[in-house]
Amino acid sequence: MNASAFVYPHALVDGVVYTVLQGSHTRFPAIPSKIFPESESTRLPDFTLKWIPNEFPFLFFIPKYKPFYGPLFNRLAIDEKHLPIECVEDGHYSLDRDVITDWVTLERNLRAILSAMHHRCGSLPPLFQFWAFPKRYGYENCYRSQRVARAIAIRSRDAFVPLMAALSFFYLVLVDREVKVEGFAWRDEVLRDTGIHYEWLAALEHSVVADMTIPRVGGIVDMKTCQYSGFLKVINQARMDFLCLCWGPTSDWGPVESGPVHADPYIVSKRLMPDHIMIDNLSAMATRHSSRSLRTAPLRSAPLHTAPLRSAPLHTAPPHSAPLRTSPQPFSTGQSPDHTHRHCPPADKSPAPAP
Repeated sequence: MNASAFVYPHALVDGVVYTVLQGSHTRFPAIPSKIFPESESTRLPDFTLKWIPNEFPFLFFIPKYKPFYGPLFNRLAIDEKHLPIECVEDGHYSLDRDVITDWVTLERNLRAILSAMHHRCGSLPPLFQFWAFPKRYGYENCYRSQRVARAIAIRSRDAFVPLMAALSFFYLVLVDREVKVEGFAWRDEVLRDTGIHYEWLAALEHSVVADMTIPRVGGIVDMKTCQYSGFLKVINQARMDFLCLCWGPTSDWGPVESGPVHADPYIVSKRLMPDHIMIDNLSAMATRHSSRSLRTAPLRSAPLHTAPLRSAPLHTAPPHSAPLRTSPQPFSTGQSPDHTHRHCPPADKSPAPAP
């Protein structure tokens, strides 16, 4: 999709004004629909460019490629063609018991860290909420067929991605506060509150969660309704394929300097909000571009148309060590299967050994 007018960093596309913070300014990706799945369901957000709603500002941080590598997340790097599915009693099928134990340990500790971070992030958007956690996708259960068990395993694995994105968001917010607030020792407080081994937090800071150099999907911000504009400075610190602000159609601007919406001080200080003069320039450029296109386009005759987690203890041992996987791979989320299942015998919840 080409911009009909462009004056860095602003662009006019189909009569709508955008400010591009990261990504191509002249060659726009297809603008997606604003329809978004509800987090109460066990639908996963697709890991592609989308409008980011007020409930989930962390979805900007969805990695572009599979993030299942490193000491913490390598346990999620299951082979989609050769999943470790085993037949259990009564002919039902489930994910391998050892894999389930590893995933339960990982999810429980990540959620403990996430909760401790959440309490130290200060004021968040009023509608803020977390995406459904991996346990809700059923990886601990048994199913009547291998097909269903495999699909559930893949969906459950991919459900860790929004959890990782939320941790990335909180991590940047806390690091930003650490710079601004003297004596803000959030790491010590997180370890004290959770009781997990310090190497879990250290591994998290050396993982994809805190690595802002890896490409992330990014997103589009509706500035008319945005409640997280105060976090755009932090969000813009990560490397994103595409990150832009949508200000609405040109008709929303009148002969005033402030424009149709209130802008955050960061947006104003960086001159990222177009004024009515910029809007007039973009509109004039688009009109000239359209006129030239009409003069040069050949005439063609158009045809006529006649027609809750289980009570397992937090693991205080350090996380497993595992080799890195450096080859980026696209996501392949499983289809929504029949959820006919029953609970399997509980997996062994004994603490993982130190590396």
